[in-house]
Amino acid sequence: MRFLQSTALLGTDLLVRLLPRGLLRSLAASMSRYDPGLLTRTVTTARRSFEDVRLPARVSGFEDLAFLFWTTPMNRGLLRQDLDEAAALYRWVRSRPSPRGVEIGRYAGGSTVLIAAAMASGGGRLTSIDVAPRDDEALREALARLDLLRHVELLVADASRVAFDEPLDFVFIDGDHSYEGARRDHETWGRLVRIGGAIIHHDMGRGRAHATTLAPLARLRREIEGAQKELELVEEVGSLVIFRRVSDAWTPLPEPAGPAGRRATKAVEWPKGRPISKAASSRASKAETP
Repeated sequence: MRFLQSTALLGTDLLVRLLPRGLLRSLAASMSRYDPGLLTRTVTTARRSFEDVRLPARVSGFEDLAFLFWTTPMNRGLLRQDLDEAAALYRWVRSRPSPRGVEIGRYAGGSTVLIAAAMASGGGRLTSIDVAPRDDEALREALARLDLLRHVELLVADASRVAFDEPLDFVFIDGDHSYEGARRDHETWGRLVRIGGAIIHHDMGRGRAHATTLAPLARLRREIEGAQKELELVEEVGSLVIFRRVSDAWTPLPEPAGPAGRRATKAVEWPKGRPISKAASSRASKAETP
């Protein structure tokens, strides 16, 4: 029986890799019409006991209760983050008094609203940078209606060409997902983060199953951890990685060696099926992950 199940799984994986994406969407839609809960039951990892989860040190708000939920990219909407990733980002920003932050890549603006909301009670200022945002007019109207616009400055620009020398409490990097682009954003903006502040990368970590880990960013993470001892990894939630700066030093990352350093596209599997390729991009706008 186990042999048959393994063979069926291998055959299904092969079909998923080969079939056109449009056909797979149609198949998923048909499954949902036949049995609305079938798809969810198939991919959900059930957690029925508190022994199966990692409890937070304390609960100070709803963001600390993400462990109660099943979390994957299927939870995403305007905010292109998983529930636990968004909770971790919100918690970190909210815990700082009047933080000064920069966001690289906002796409539709879901993360911009999240960060601004985290600043609402204690104050703070966010500069959000994107070279080609989806709809800033709608985002600005939403921020105004939510009384969050006072916390946000929206810039349309290439993040690598923005003149900025103000010390930062955090930078959230979720723009160019190529190795070169993410490395450039890390080097350019990370050095502006003050001691105790955070450099936060999305799509870099592998904190659990179904995390949208991208191979170029996983490589960058290894280089950061190997070379920059002034940065301490303090949290990894889903694909979200938070580094805290612990000294004034800033060690430049080593130059990539050989042709491998120029490869910015590599297929990765999400979650354990169809390869997803993140192409190199010169723009700092947010790549829309599945």
